[in-house]
Amino acid sequence: MEVMKVLREKLCGEKVERTGRKKAVVFETMSFLVLAIAIIGVIIMLRVYLVGGAGRSFGLIVERHVEEGVRAGVDSVFYSTEERSGKTMLELIGISAYVGNDTVDFGPVVGKINVQKELEWRFDKIYGKGKWYLRAPNPDIKPDIQVVFVIDTSTSMCTKVDEMAKNLPFLIEDLRKIRKVTATIYLLLGGANCCTVGTHEDQGPIACSRFAEKEYLHCVGLTPSYCPGLGGGGQREEDWGNGIACAAKGGPKEGWADFSIRIGIPLSDEVPQGSECGGANYCCASDANAYGAQYIALQNGINASVKNNLIVFPLMGDPCMTVCDLQSNSDVFMQTQCDCKNLVTQYMNEIASATGGKMFNLKDPKDVVDAIGKVISSVTPTRKPQLEAGTQPPTGVDLRSVTVPVPVSLSGVYTTAYIYEWS
Repeated sequence: MEVMKVLREKLCGEKVERTGRKKAVVFETMSFLVLAIAIIGVIIMLRVYLVGGAGRSFGLIVERHVEEGVRAGVDSVFYSTEERSGKTMLELIGISAYVGNDTVDFGPVVGKINVQKELEWRFDKIYGKGKWYLRAPNPDIKPDIQVVFVIDTSTSMCTKVDEMAKNLPFLIEDLRKIRKVTATIYLLLGGANCCTVGTHEDQGPIACSRFAEKEYLHCVGLTPSYCPGLGGGGQREEDWGNGIACAAKGGPKEGWADFSIRIGIPLSDEVPQGSECGGANYCCASDANAYGAQYIALQNGINASVKNNLIVFPLMGDPCMTVCDLQSNSDVFMQTQCDCKNLVTQYMNEIASATGGKMFNLKDPKDVVDAIGKVISSVTPTRKPQLEAGTQPPTGVDLRSVTVPVPVSLSGVYTTAYIYEWS
């Protein structure tokens, strides 16, 4: 019995032990299974995360490369050099913003450059036609206005010069409140002695001493050494043709400023070289070339003005008025000058038309300053609001944009160029 009891206990213990081991194996297996499932879940989560992150990162990298490509294209255009001017496109945009026009005139050697067209063919090569757009707002900059006067110094100009001496400084001061205006008066050779009409009291010669020197107003007496091209015979005190050529070449006393508005104002009542140079009424021949020296002087003035971007506004005094002759102590009517009035008008209109100006006919000496004011006011430039190039972006496209600061020439300010590209 004892033997059987011991045997049963042993068998039962082994069974319990085997059952416990089985349970332990099952639990261990379950644990590994749960751990495996957990690991697989984590791996799946990581793979999803990693794949999604990599995709997003790749997309960002692609987009970044595209944006950098657009900027690189902009830089390649902006820092390319325009051959005729030798300036970069960035500089040309700044100059265009300064003058307020798509077209910049660099004078007779370089000529006119259309900044819009120069931008368009370059950007079309990179992005394709119709796939980009540029705009650069023009800041509110008003270029300097520089005026050079060329004054006939014969007796008939005394009253006009007197009006200028009295009132021109005040006119310039008023204009300078809204614009930067400077003026240089060039007196032609000669310098007649003037007298007050009626009393014949000597007022002295037409000379720079009549004009008070100011920061913005200067006077220069033309001499052969100052302007070797001036003259050519005859009464050179009336030679406003060669005189305006000299002023156009030499500029005002301070020198021509870059991109300034340049105005030339000859004041006379005779043809260049003087109306009587060819003898009585000879200047009034129907052919403008009848007296060569006069017409050559006019052409010299036209050519130099066009070459130096000078807009000429001739002021024609009345050649049929009486003048005070100090030597004879009487008023004298100048028949020859009066007979040549039509040719004076023709010559002055010709130089005005060739340079983009306008002739003013002075009916009274007091009209001279009023006419000067109208001249200066008439050249206020019409500025475009912005430089545009390319094609306006269509709706619904994915735009990529680049902004570039642009220094505006000589002004100390900046504008911004906005460039848009789309596929």
